[in-house]
Amino acid sequence: MIFSPRELILILISLEAQFTTITEGGHPVKRQQCEYGDGNYLGSQCCKCPAGFHVLACNQSVEPKCDECERGSSYLDHHNLLDSCEPCKICDPKVNQETETHCTVIKNTVCRCTKGFYCDKEECRACHSCKTCEDGFVIEKECTRTNNTVCKVVDNGWLWWIIVIPILLLIGVPLFLKKQKYLCFGPPNARPVSDEERAVELIPLKGIDLGPHRSSIIDILGPKRMRELWLKHQVEPTALVLVSNKIWKLASKTDPG
Repeated sequence: MIFSPRELILILISLEAQFTTITEGGHPVKRQQCEYGDGNYLGSQCCKCPAGFHVLACNQSVEPKCDECERGSSYLDHHNLLDSCEPCKICDPKVNQETETHCTVIKNTVCRCTKGFYCDKEECRACHSCKTCEDGFVIEKECTRTNNTVCKVVDNGWLWWIIVIPILLLIGVPLFLKKQKYLCFGPPNARPVSDEERAVELIPLKGIDLGPHRSSIIDILGPKRMRELWLKHQVEPTALVLVSNKIWKLASKTDPG
């Protein structure tokens, strides 16, 4: 690209202006471009110090003299022309705070709420205790370090079951126990069984013929009972001796001899 003499002159003037600062007295002073930008410092146009440093001294003819912030106690997170650094924040356990990240020369301390406490403000000065849901409410959202607990009313469906289940138990358990008792002991109006009719050990009869007493035994025991004895012992009922005084007495009365 070829420039005309006029264009070359304009370019040189522009470049000269980038490296020249006009003072209050009108005298041009040479200076280099500022890496972090420039600004006014005590009436002089000075280059800024980088983050983590503050200005010790500066004039328009030389680079500013910068000093680093004290580590662990002060910081500056931006380019500046400040005389001092900002103090680091201290997390106070008295207001339920703890340190999340420690302070550096370019970043302030970051605090957070301790467990069971929250703070929903950007600039948090104190943390508050998390809310506890009252009776009739359940937790919808758990408490976090930045948000309180969110409660909601108990679902009516669950409330209905909470009421119905105890009632069903109160009704169902007695009925179940009553049924079990019925199965074990029979119906309440059943005829009580006498001691003579209670089942005792059955002993096979040896050398005695009870054939003539078959009808009397059937009358006393009944056909159903006779069948039960036969099915249980697989022997003729007349071949069994029931240890029952009543049976023997009635059998002897019907003896033709």
